Amino acid sequence: MRNYTAWRILTAFFGSIAILLASLFLLAGIATGNVAFAGFGGLFLFLTIAGIRKAFKQISAFQKMTYEWYKSEHPEHVHRNGVSCFSCGNARIHVRALMNRTYHREHFCTRCGKTLYYSPEPA
Repeated sequence: MRNYTAWRILTAFFGSIAILLASLFLLAGIATGNVAFAGFGGLFLFLTIAGIRKAFKQISAFQKMTYEWYKSEHPEHVHRNGVSCFSCGNARIHVRALMNRTYHREHFCTRCGKTLYYSPEPA
């Protein structure tokens, strides 16, 4: 089982540092009248907040959308020999490793492309 709380804390910690730096760039640009510096700070601030939001959304999906969740949410699509897609009923489910050091795999339908659930990569 992954430690999602630690992952959230680290994301919040490093994200807060990046937000602080971006805010300092923005305020320094505004105080000195340097539009380029203020623009860089504003862009850096926006991208940092968007990245943190995306990371938290991804962590929440990994934590919530597990095989156990899929079994409880869609019991009619879990069979003795595997699972089928809740959206189109297709029984061909593929697994792909997600990149960017998430260490998770995505189980998805080959027909409609829906993500069914996530599982941690084996250690």
